[in-house]
Amino acid sequence: MKKGSKTGLLIILLCLTLSTVLAVEKSHDIIVNIPQYVELDLSETSITLGSFMDGTGEIVERLETLEPLVVTYRCNSQNGWSLTVAASNFEHSVDPLKTFPVSYLTWGTDSGAINKPMPLTGEGPAAVVAAGNALGIQNANIYYAVNYPENTYAGDYSSIVTYTLIAH
Repeated sequence: MKKGSKTGLLIILLCLTLSTVLAVEKSHDIIVNIPQYVELDLSETSITLGSFMDGTGEIVERLETLEPLVVTYRCNSQNGWSLTVAASNFEHSVDPLKTFPVSYLTWGTDSGAINKPMPLTGEGPAAVVAAGNALGIQNANIYYAVNYPENTYAGDYSSIVTYTLIAH
């Protein structure tokens, strides 16, 4: 009987070996498309810096934002991306012919260093805020400062600041 057990075991092993040898394997592809996306959002649509005149009637030489504008963006371009900023000249709220240059406006990503010049929209390259090829949501904190423009008519003035996210 021992001899019969050994023979049976040998037959079982032989069958298992042959069944493995006789196995067939096939595969197929699964194809998906990931579209390129470019997303950009600003935490505010308007920022008011206030008056150049303080509570005592004295002229303040510089106005600065206390809280940052948060620019949220993401891009999945394989060649990277860049986030840029530029602004228009300041325009009087009642008389659009009364303006002062955007050169009075500076920006920065740190509240202690608001010293980057703001380029004029359409006049040369925009300023690069950030660049890279990182995936996922990114945030940039932007602070602004405006220096007092002497020899300017009284009134409210505004500048349109434009952020652009460019896929390369």
